[in-house]
Amino acid sequence: MRPAAVVGACLLGAACASGALPKSDASSDLGLLEGVYRHQMGQNASSKPRFSPLYCLRHIVGGQVADPPPELLERFGGGPSKVLPASACQKAGDADGAIIVDPVSRLEGLILIIGDIRCDRPVRCTVEGGYYEANQSASGNTYTAERRAGRWIVTDDRLDLIT
Repeated sequence: MRPAAVVGACLLGAACASGALPKSDASSDLGLLEGVYRHQMGQNASSKPRFSPLYCLRHIVGGQVADPPPELLERFGGGPSKVLPASACQKAGDADGAIIVDPVSRLEGLILIIGDIRCDRPVRCTVEGGYYEANQSASGNTYTAERRAGRWIVTDDRLDLIT
C-alpha cells in the first residue's frame, strides 16, 4: 500500500470521541493546532526530521480535508522554513522518486497532518496526525498535547505506523 493511502486510512478511520471540549472547539483552537504543528516540524521520522525548507499544513476535520485557517499560517511567518497550506503544495517527480514541492519556489518539504482531536479535559487533548513525504515515507502518530502556562505543548508522541 502506498504511504499516502496508509496515512489517509489511519487518519480518516480514527474513532471520534467526545471529551471535555466539544470537538469543534478543539479543532478550531489555533494555539492547539500551532503547538502540534510546531512539534511535528521538529520531531518526525522523515528524511528531514529537524529541518525542512518547506512545510505544507493539512487539517482533517470531520473527515473533510481542509487547509488550516490563514490566521494560523501567519503564526509561522518569519521562521526558517516556508509554511503553506497543503493545497498550495504538489507532488512532483516520477512515481519512484516523487517529492512534495512548492511549485512557485521549488522548495521541497513535507505535508504535516492533523486529524481527529479528542479532549478529555480543557487542558489535555489527544491529536491524531503525522506527516507525508510523497513516495519517500509517511507516518501516523498519536500526540498528547497539554496547555501549560497559557500555551499548548506536545507531552507525548506515539508512532503508530510508518512507511
